[in-house]
Amino acid sequence: MKLICEKELCTGCGLCAARCPKHCISLVAEELGHLYPSVDQKKCIDCGLCQKACPSLHDTVCLYPSVAYAAWSKDEEDYRSSTSGGMASVLTHYFLANVGIVYGCTVIPGIEIKHIRIDNLKDAYKLKGSKYVQSSIVDVLSQIRQDVKDGTNVLFIGTPCQVTAVKRML
Repeated sequence: MKLICEKELCTGCGLCAARCPKHCISLVAEELGHLYPSVDQKKCIDCGLCQKACPSLHDTVCLYPSVAYAAWSKDEEDYRSSTSGGMASVLTHYFLANVGIVYGCTVIPGIEIKHIRIDNLKDAYKLKGSKYVQSSIVDVLSQIRQDVKDGTNVLFIGTPCQVTAVKRML
């Protein structure tokens, strides 16, 4: 079985699957539900794009912020219905009303946890309460790339490894 990177290094970001020209990589939940890439050897052409894309195999430029902020929503209902103070909700509402579109994690009925694209305020509630779980971003990576290419302002809310995957893709 082909390994893209060592299992203990894999963050399950899914960039390998998104970059595969033959679509032979899928993410499979394994130990404790962690997502790992699984390669269909019959379709794989050994082009190496999965390994070239993998954030775990390449140094990523990380800039540490000179200032950090903590905040929470002033809206009591928003604050209480959010995972950690509602900051993501505030940013989502601002972005959708003024600037662009938002990608974030949602829980789909049937316990599927994945990132989705939100382009209107009425759907903002879909991103609440799901920030601290591993989610699949594979389905939205090409959409993010296209939005950025089209000049659309994009807010991506995700884990550090997912943000790294998006930065590497772009």
